[in-house]
Amino acid sequence: MQNPRKEERAAVAMATTSALGKRMRKTGSTKGDLNCFCSLSLQPEQHGRSICFRTAHSPTRSIDFYCIPVDDDFDDDADGCRTPELYGPPTKRIFPFHVSTKITDSASFAAVGKSMFCVGGHKVNGKGEESSAIYRFDTTGDNAGCWYRNSFDLCCPRVYPTTIAMDGELFVIGSQGDDAPLAEVFDPSSKCSLVLEQTPKSLDECTFFETAALRDRNQILVSCTYVNDAYLLDVKTRVWVKIDPPADFATANREAAAVLKTTLCWYNDRLHKLVAYDLNLKKWFKTSIKNLKKVGRQLKDVYQTDFSLFPLDENHLCFLWADHVTRVLLHCTKVRVSLSDGKFCAAVASSRSYIVRDGSRFLDGLLLDLTSIPQEGSTSRDVGGKN
Repeated sequence: MQNPRKEERAAVAMATTSALGKRMRKTGSTKGDLNCFCSLSLQPEQHGRSICFRTAHSPTRSIDFYCIPVDDDFDDDADGCRTPELYGPPTKRIFPFHVSTKITDSASFAAVGKSMFCVGGHKVNGKGEESSAIYRFDTTGDNAGCWYRNSFDLCCPRVYPTTIAMDGELFVIGSQGDDAPLAEVFDPSSKCSLVLEQTPKSLDECTFFETAALRDRNQILVSCTYVNDAYLLDVKTRVWVKIDPPADFATANREAAAVLKTTLCWYNDRLHKLVAYDLNLKKWFKTSIKNLKKVGRQLKDVYQTDFSLFPLDENHLCFLWADHVTRVLLHCTKVRVSLSDGKFCAAVASSRSYIVRDGSRFLDGLLLDLTSIPQEGSTSRDVGGKN
């Protein structure tokens, strides 16, 4: 009797090999052509909602920025229950809309309004020095189409900080040096960064955090993984309030949570499961993503952080991840999530696969939503960006 799981893996492997084979037959190589970047890349401003992501390109020591349209090519079936043998149209080869040698992979990535930001990281002088630089990419205006350095830096250098976009500002947390402040807030409109005062002592002494942007509440959850302390920061008043009783966020993945209503979601790369904590129920849940194995290959003993998870709407997450076997093959998977009657479920709604430059390593991604940007003269401060 045939092993259905083995057949499923073989089908995915064959699809991947076929996609790469077509590329090799066309070009004679699987390597990208630098001269084709501008003509074949997608620009963020061309679409109302885009998924933008970064890869580190080892051969050129550059950071590549890519764009994928959401609404034109990322819908699940009308009945919402498609379960084909393989998801999506044929794999597409895509090219960066921008390549930078000034930004490092240790900078964080976030978006506010029509602009994207890379915050902190290391300097590119090869000495391993930490950076306080803020780089900005505008999709409109005089500086549109390129990354440029902001005229004001962070208050202190930060490496691999957590950066959350909320209320038109960037809240930058963690990975600071000794005696430096835990968190600061950068306002793109005033181009000024201010230290967040009176941070809880237990958080000041912590290295690794779990975070979540609770947009409906105007709060940011910050939890210290090791001391089991969690706080809510009010983004309006800048007041920290301790969560009592505290929830143990050790099962999360040191990534910013994707928030659906009152449910915080993480993808645990060791369990290969979606992990969730509901703020109202004060209860943890975990589940496998149904049919994810039909999208790409995940190996049990491979622990990778080559993925990003963020919300698309109230019921769907975007799971952007690198194939465990073919690293230049990225899967952009729409996951339908539900929590009812104490049962947590997740299943693939649709998926698209893309081939990036050889020698690339996926870093992170975000949702750039230009449809929610207020018109000129509006006082709204709606934010598009990483959760």
